[in-house]
Amino acid sequence: MLLNVHIKNIALIEDANINFTDGLNILTGETGAGKSIIMGALKIGMGGKLPKDMLRDPEKEGFSYYFLLMMNHCLSSCRSLTLHHQRMERSS
Repeated sequence: MLLNVHIKNIALIEDANINFTDGLNILTGETGAGKSIIMGALKIGMGGKLPKDMLRDPEKEGFSYYFLLMMNHCLSSCRSLTLHHQRMERSS
Protein backbone atom coordinates (compact mmCIF):
# COMPACT_ATOMS: atom_id res chain seq x y z
CA MET A 1 0.00 0.00 0.00
CA LEU A 2 1.27 3.46 -0.88
CA LEU A 3 1.59 5.55 2.30
CA ASN A 4 3.28 8.77 1.25
CA VAL A 5 4.81 10.56 -1.70
CA HIS A 6 7.14 13.59 -1.46
CA ILE A 7 7.87 15.44 -4.70
CA LYS A 8 10.20 18.40 -4.96
CA ASN A 9 11.18 20.60 -7.92
CA ILE A 10 9.56 18.41 -10.57
CA ALA A 11 7.60 20.13 -13.37
CA LEU A 12 5.14 22.59 -11.82
CA ILE A 13 5.45 21.08 -8.32
CA GLU A 14 7.75 23.11 -6.09
CA ASP A 15 7.29 20.91 -3.00
CA ALA A 16 4.43 18.49 -2.30
CA ASN A 17 4.03 15.93 0.47
CA ILE A 18 0.99 13.67 -0.08
CA ASN A 19 -0.30 11.11 2.42
CA PHE A 20 -2.55 8.23 1.39
CA THR A 21 -4.98 6.29 3.58
CA ASP A 22 -6.47 2.79 3.62
CA GLY A 23 -9.10 2.20 0.98
CA LEU A 24 -9.69 4.26 -2.12
CA ASN A 25 -7.65 7.43 -2.72
CA ILE A 26 -8.67 9.66 -5.62
CA LEU A 27 -6.64 12.47 -7.21
CA THR A 28 -8.92 15.19 -8.58
CA GLY A 29 -8.29 18.64 -9.95
CA GLU A 30 -8.67 20.93 -12.90
CA THR A 31 -6.73 20.50 -16.12
CA GLY A 32 -3.12 21.46 -15.46
CA ALA A 33 -3.36 21.01 -11.68
CA GLY A 34 -0.59 18.36 -11.61
CA LYS A 35 -2.39 14.99 -11.30
CA SER A 36 -0.34 13.43 -14.10
CA ILE A 37 2.86 14.91 -12.66
CA ILE A 38 2.18 13.10 -9.37
CA MET A 39 1.68 9.83 -11.26
CA GLY A 40 4.84 10.52 -13.30
CA ALA A 41 6.81 11.18 -10.11
CA LEU A 42 5.71 7.77 -8.81
CA LYS A 43 6.94 6.22 -12.05
CA ILE A 44 10.30 8.01 -11.64
CA GLY A 45 10.54 6.71 -8.06
CA MET A 46 10.08 3.18 -9.38
CA GLY A 47 12.97 3.53 -11.82
CA GLY A 48 11.30 5.29 -14.74
CA LYS A 49 13.06 7.62 -17.14
CA LEU A 50 14.20 11.00 -15.77
CA PRO A 51 13.83 13.60 -18.52
CA LYS A 52 16.21 16.50 -17.91
CA ASP A 53 13.53 19.02 -18.81
CA MET A 54 11.40 17.71 -15.91
CA LEU A 55 13.09 19.98 -13.34
CA ARG A 56 11.12 23.06 -12.32
CA ASP A 57 14.33 24.94 -11.45
CA PRO A 58 17.43 23.44 -13.15
CA GLU A 59 19.66 25.03 -10.49
CA LYS A 60 18.11 22.88 -7.75
CA GLU A 61 17.78 19.16 -7.11
CA GLY A 62 14.48 17.50 -7.89
CA PHE A 63 13.30 14.26 -6.35
CA SER A 64 10.48 11.77 -5.99
CA TYR A 65 10.42 9.90 -2.69
CA TYR A 66 7.75 7.46 -1.60
CA PHE A 67 6.93 5.00 1.19
CA LEU A 68 5.18 1.68 0.66
CA LEU A 69 3.81 -0.78 3.18
CA MET A 70 4.15 -4.37 1.95
CA MET A 71 3.52 -7.41 4.12
CA ASN A 72 3.96 -5.31 7.32
CA HIS A 73 7.31 -3.91 6.13
CA CYS A 74 7.82 -0.25 5.27
CA LEU A 75 9.78 0.23 2.05
CA SER A 76 10.95 3.49 0.51
CA SER A 77 12.44 4.65 -2.74
CA CYS A 78 14.02 7.94 -3.72
CA ARG A 79 15.17 9.08 -7.14
CA SER A 80 16.80 12.45 -7.53
CA LEU A 81 17.77 14.49 -10.54
CA THR A 82 20.35 17.28 -10.75
CA LEU A 83 21.79 19.02 -13.79
CA HIS A 84 25.41 20.12 -14.01
CA HIS A 85 26.65 21.68 -17.25
CA GLN A 86 23.93 19.99 -19.32
CA ARG A 87 24.81 16.56 -17.87
CA MET A 88 22.21 14.53 -16.01
CA GLU A 89 23.17 12.67 -12.84
CA ARG A 90 20.98 10.03 -11.28
CA SER A 91 21.05 8.62 -7.79
CA SER A 92 18.84 6.08 -6.11
